[in-house]
Amino acid sequence: AKLRYLSRGEYGVPLVVRTSSGPGLGFGAQHSQTLETWFTSTPGLKVVVASGANSAYGLLRAAIRDDDPVVFFEPRVLYGEREEVERDPDTLPVLGKLRRLRSGSDVTVVALGQTVPLAVAALERPDVDAEILDLSTLVPWDIDAVLESVRRTGRLVTVEANAYTGGWGAMIAAEIASRAFSELKAPVHRITAPDVPVPYADNLESQFIPTADYVRDQVAELVTTNRRPEPWWKAATHV
Repeated sequence: AKLRYLSRGEYGVPLVVRTSSGPGLGFGAQHSQTLETWFTSTPGLKVVVASGANSAYGLLRAAIRDDDPVVFFEPRVLYGEREEVERDPDTLPVLGKLRRLRSGSDVTVVALGQTVPLAVAALERPDVDAEILDLSTLVPWDIDAVLESVRRTGRLVTVEANAYTGGWGAMIAAEIASRAFSELKAPVHRITAPDVPVPYADNLESQFIPTADYVRDQVAELVTTNRRPEPWWKAATHV
């Protein structure tokens, strides 16, 4: 990751490392953690997260064509999903650019990986006019597009499959708060998993991961009250 810097730009490492991650299939604490943020503090390394078959196809091709090392995350819970894949080489995504899945005026919802289809399903009803953004690339992330959206809606919610502490949403929340604080109508809100290992039992894992109903209720509460909703796990003694 540092070779381009050490060689004054003379050499690059066009390498893509594919890996799966994330909860949802009952693999237990050892195999279900989301690891994307582990790599975000390594200068020179790009971090990409697919959100479905079409996203994976385009982003992987873009990553292969990149001259720098890319860690490419594939949420394992999405491996069984099917969708139409856009194969036009002229429409390949650009690393560092997000996808706007839906336009809205009430709130900006930023999701990544497996939480993208979750956010879309949660906000398909017209109760809240949400703008849904698929971040796609975590490093470098598309700060300009997120800022533009938040300045229009005045609200921001991140939907994350990772634990609360050290999650990627904290990075986005900090940037938005420092660059667009006066334009916010409500506090930035992060929807995450709690700071505990991923449970193995189905009935426990299903409560660990944010659900579509939970996302819908949290977003609606933020828009209605302009106050930060309390996470369901806030009162838990082990968090």
